[in-house]
Amino acid sequence: MGFRRQHTRADRSAVASFTRRLHDSDKPGWIAGLTALIQFAALGMAVASVDKVAEMMIIAQSGDMVKLQEAQASVMMNGMLGYVPLLLIIVFGVWPSSDGANRYGAEPDHI
Repeated sequence: MGFRRQHTRADRSAVASFTRRLHDSDKPGWIAGLTALIQFAALGMAVASVDKVAEMMIIAQSGDMVKLQEAQASVMMNGMLGYVPLLLIIVFGVWPSSDGANRYGAEPDHI
């Protein structure tokens, strides 16, 4: 139970710090929530595709390469959804901050 609470706290901290970064660059914070939602959807799709992976293994043992490639394509598209949040975080993470105050408050102090 302790690991679960720590994991949830880490997720909330990551979303909060990404939201602060978005606000620093004068972007809305709902983008951070969107990335978390997409990540949870990708996780759900990965769990739901376990049966497809099992079928893919049976097809691979039969030697029918055409069916195997078709099965791999559907599983691969599900897996690619998990990279969308990472790309969003990278793009908005390197986006330059706005100078001075913006609609979310004053510029943070620099060290």
